[in-house]
Amino acid sequence: MRKVLSTQPTVKKGKWEAKNAITFSNKDLARLQNPHNGALVVALLVKNFDIKWILIDQGSSCEIMYYEAFKQLKVEDKDLASATSPLVGFNSLPEWPVGKIILPVKVGSMTKLVEFWVLKVPSIYNIILGGAWFHAMRAVASTYHQVMRFPNEARVIEEVMGDQIMFKQCFVTVNGSRTGKGFMQMIDELESNEMFTHVCKAAEQKAVEVRIKENNLEKFFLLGSSLSNIKRREIMEFFISNIEVFAWTPYAMPGIDLNFFCHQLNINPTASPIIQ
Repeated sequence: MRKVLSTQPTVKKGKWEAKNAITFSNKDLARLQNPHNGALVVALLVKNFDIKWILIDQGSSCEIMYYEAFKQLKVEDKDLASATSPLVGFNSLPEWPVGKIILPVKVGSMTKLVEFWVLKVPSIYNIILGGAWFHAMRAVASTYHQVMRFPNEARVIEEVMGDQIMFKQCFVTVNGSRTGKGFMQMIDELESNEMFTHVCKAAEQKAVEVRIKENNLEKFFLLGSSLSNIKRREIMEFFISNIEVFAWTPYAMPGIDLNFFCHQLNINPTASPIIQ
């Protein structure tokens, strides 16, 4: 005779489906200009300021704010806490931060307090958000799909899209073109809508971003800051009156003769595809 000490229900093995899974698909590529090799550059809300040129860098060990951007947030050096150690990795030399400051960063419905190390070194970015913020957001990013997704407090997946135009402006700046050297990055304060400028120090001729519509971030012109108001108005009136001739994305140019323009990949057509 045997004694039964405990009983447990039989576990049925079967298919299961993850809920609220973070995924990426070819649908995310429809809005992009492909092929591309861009980093994930976004615009976020920091201390109630709409800040562009923010690089999401999962490899960065800390969150960095550059001094030029710091000065435009209506905070002063006296608000900074002392830095106790340098940061290594900039030009392979240690860089001492001006200080540290904790500021709120809002993405979608999520707001996190972030400790920024403020650096007084040249940079094409305003802010670099690193691994600590990334993990606090429980986020997953894909540079290929140009999107970062994360669960909110209600476990609903939200997302922030990368901006290819901003990345290209950064790329142009790095490579020293005249347009890039003169580009003037804007930081908007939401309460007063007062405009602050992120100015490239070496620029001799600045370029000002003028949007066709305020709610459309993709359609804009770059006009020289040295133009008079009258001349600038005349140019914009001319552009707007001929707005139908501008193609803002490749998808607005269907039916181009392949003999005129065609993109090809420099690969061996006889090579077999390999899964990596």
